[in-house]
Amino acid sequence: MKTDEDGLQVDNLFSLWGKTALVTGGASGIGRMAAMGLMRAGARVLIASRKGDVCIAVAAELNAFGLIFVPSSLRRDQITP
Repeated sequence: MKTDEDGLQVDNLFSLWGKTALVTGGASGIGRMAAMGLMRAGARVLIASRKGDVCIAVAAELNAFGLIFVPSSLRRDQITP
């Protein structure tokens, strides 16, 4: 763990522990990278995408890191009432 000269822990300064983040477009590209970064910072991450099947696959892959990842589809025909 890195510290500055005052003894502050850099990891704690940028911690998202206890926070929840929603990443739209989280199934690919920059959204996927953002979701991973938020997870590594301690956030509970939910991803949303128009590609429901891809979203579920990405969530399963990222859950392998031991973090909670909740997929959601933004397509109207895949929304359950």
